[in-house]
Amino acid sequence: MKIAQAIVKQDLHTTPHERVDRIVEKMEPMGYQTLPVVDEGAFQGLLRLDKLRAIEDKTHKLEFYNLIYEQVYIFEDRHLFDALPLFVSHSINVLPVIDAEHRYIGSVDAQNLIAATNEILDCERPGSVLVLELGQRDNALSHIAHIVESANAQILSSFTRFLPDSSRIEITLKINTSTLSDVVTSLLRYDYQVKSTYSLEMDREDINARYEHLMNYINM
Repeated sequence: MKIAQAIVKQDLHTTPHERVDRIVEKMEPMGYQTLPVVDEGAFQGLLRLDKLRAIEDKTHKLEFYNLIYEQVYIFEDRHLFDALPLFVSHSINVLPVIDAEHRYIGSVDAQNLIAATNEILDCERPGSVLVLELGQRDNALSHIAHIVESANAQILSSFTRFLPDSSRIEITLKINTSTLSDVVTSLLRYDYQVKSTYSLEMDREDINARYEHLMNYINM
């Protein structure tokens, strides 16, 4: 999903020709700490509410104060996931979207970003979550998918995270089943380390019990 598909319908920008007190009155009820500044369609930068609050006399237009705007934005053809680190690293809750000519297209707020991410991850579809830990060279998702399918289940989504200060990785799988017992047993049979599971019908004690049962079976 491109970021442009997550743009909010509400007009979120301001202009240099708007009075500061009016801008503050616009931002505070919405709970926005940042707002794009646009002049005749051209993106000028991102304005922070705390800078406006620091102004004693707010009766002048924004351009009167010569404030420095932050150059935080995302191009309209970027993927939705590219916006996530910008929200985190810049501590913003509104992100301007611009085109190649730096023309303002619209904005994405935190709520729309979460909703769009939820749609991509298909979080609302029933299923369970399973987390594996393995070495980087063992990251054969096709093999893991084959094991899951052999247990009459399917992977709905998967995500990989490199563990800090380690040569190992963590793979999170969303699987289309409410119980992971057969899937976990199959993965353990192939020596995969099941780090944690989140399902309706299986807890950690059940995993350990099945693992011990599997070991007993192998040692027979």
